[in-house]
Amino acid sequence: MTPEVYRVVREQCCDKLRQFFDIVATPIEGPEKKDFGDLDFFVALSNLNEYPPEKPAQVAIELLGAVRHKMEQAKVVAMAIPYPEELHTGSETPQYIQVDVHIYQDHRDVEWMLFKHAHGDLWNLLGSSIRHLGLTVDEQGLWVRIQEVEHQNKKLARVLLTRKPSEILEFLGLAADGGQWTTPFKSKEDLFEYAASCRFFWVRPARSDEDATGGSETDKAKLKANDRRRMKQRPLFRQWTEEFMPKCREEGRFSEPRATREQVREEAFERFIGSREAYDARLLAWQIQRQRETLWNGIIKPSLPDCLEQQYRSLVASALKKIILNGDTSFIIQAPADLKDADGLFNEDKVRDWVLNHWKAVGDAAAAIHAQRFAASKAKKESTDTKRTVSGSKKVADETVSDEKVSDEKATDEQATDEKAKDEKASDENERIHACRLKGYARSC
Repeated sequence: MTPEVYRVVREQCCDKLRQFFDIVATPIEGPEKKDFGDLDFFVALSNLNEYPPEKPAQVAIELLGAVRHKMEQAKVVAMAIPYPEELHTGSETPQYIQVDVHIYQDHRDVEWMLFKHAHGDLWNLLGSSIRHLGLTVDEQGLWVRIQEVEHQNKKLARVLLTRKPSEILEFLGLAADGGQWTTPFKSKEDLFEYAASCRFFWVRPARSDEDATGGSETDKAKLKANDRRRMKQRPLFRQWTEEFMPKCREEGRFSEPRATREQVREEAFERFIGSREAYDARLLAWQIQRQRETLWNGIIKPSLPDCLEQQYRSLVASALKKIILNGDTSFIIQAPADLKDADGLFNEDKVRDWVLNHWKAVGDAAAAIHAQRFAASKAKKESTDTKRTVSGSKKVADETVSDEKVSDEKATDEQATDEKAKDEKASDENERIHACRLKGYARSC
């Protein structure tokens, strides 16, 4: 839809949605947009919990007169509304406009979503500029990523710093006192310059002479999969990558890295209270879990002699794992407390030495326990088999008596059936003879 249609429909929808929702707003649109694909509304209802879960979305659908709708997520309803009659293009085919309504209870959620989606692709530009420093901005807030964890578990690697827009802008060094967050930028160039004013923005050096004179292969090579997808789908992001950044490189702007990942992390810890503790706790929990895997496969099992019989070796390794990693005391032998440090991490050298010195004793204890359990299991099985034999004998006797009874009943039934068949045959024969006599040829029958 054209910008004119977009603004008319936006105002009409806002007026209708305000009949029910406390807060209704749309994000600041990107600069120089010549057409719009859909409209996004972020709404809040303070007493949302007083209604059935489906009620707010249903009200939004009815208020906007949607002809079709679909729940995209728990709080997002996508709908098609009729094209305004006063703006009708004259097409005989019915036209519709897609509207997405995001429903929240807390006004702070609306404030965050408006901030995150303001200026179209702005946060895509900023996100690609701060990612290498271990920072991420998503639908929940600003996060610092744990470098040791992110390649194994992206979700676990993130530690929330803040979701307050003012704190994020201050930390990134972005101005907010010149109307940057109240009105759209006048041009794409203005938006690019604002994104480049982030104190962490840096243009990588050229990989070749072609890059240095305007090519963009250096910038493309560092793009993640999501960014490469944006290159194809988002014209503004493509222009940022293929035009603005190479131009900055050619002019020698932003050529010096302004911070390292470690420096940014320390600044974040100083700026956001509690983030250091949360970061360290998350990292330690991951290290402990990770070490359990490496100790088992890299220390305990390899420390056992290769000459051990396979079944016995498995028995010993399993017992060592239970004693060392799980604190199992059923083997009498216990692992010393000094195998772990104060944080709960194992000293791998001490673990290796303890296994080398105690595997035989652990093996003897494990074998004894295994023998006891085997004997108990065998005795229980024999007891069960004995009960089954006694029960089976009684069952056989009962079945014999039952079979004899059934056999007698069956013989009686068969005798009665034979007698009945004979009677029926005799009756049929008498009727046939009687019929023949009536016809006068009984002799031939």
